[in-house]
Amino acid sequence: MANVSSAFGTVRVEAENFEQAKKITQIIHSITSGFGYYTHFNLDDISEVNGALECSFYGDGRWDFQNNIQNMGYWIENSSEDCKDRIKELEKHDFKLTFDYTDEEGGNPFIVQVVASIAHKKDTPLESMVYELEEHEDFDYNVENLCNICGYDKDYALELCGGEDEESEVA
Repeated sequence: MANVSSAFGTVRVEAENFEQAKKITQIIHSITSGFGYYTHFNLDDISEVNGALECSFYGDGRWDFQNNIQNMGYWIENSSEDCKDRIKELEKHDFKLTFDYTDEEGGNPFIVQVVASIAHKKDTPLESMVYELEEHEDFDYNVENLCNICGYDKDYALELCGGEDEESEVA
């Protein structure tokens, strides 16, 4: 079994118009939020920015959340039979999802901040979506970074680091 990372951030969904982006977001959410390595879009947090949709999200990464993004089309395409109508609806549209997120995992310790996207061309299988890594920054896995970058409280960060506290100030 793969290690599970914890990711959170924002997603921007670009489509023909805001209403189409909203429909695409709702469909993808209805499928991916049920995966073992899930992606959950906060549908109560949707805003329109220059015709695109933006909302916050969180998810469990398979090794890392970048893997979820890279494989999202394949995983959706090969999900359960009851998703086939929703998949056909998604395949009718051009769309792009851009994830701007923080991801951390303690088993193979890492903290990263990433901007990555996947783009779908209408009338093609979802598994043919094109992945692009736009930005990637690594951080040391320590109490200070778990607090300052991931937003964890110090007690939880200490627990994740095995009780080891660095000689640094945690805001």
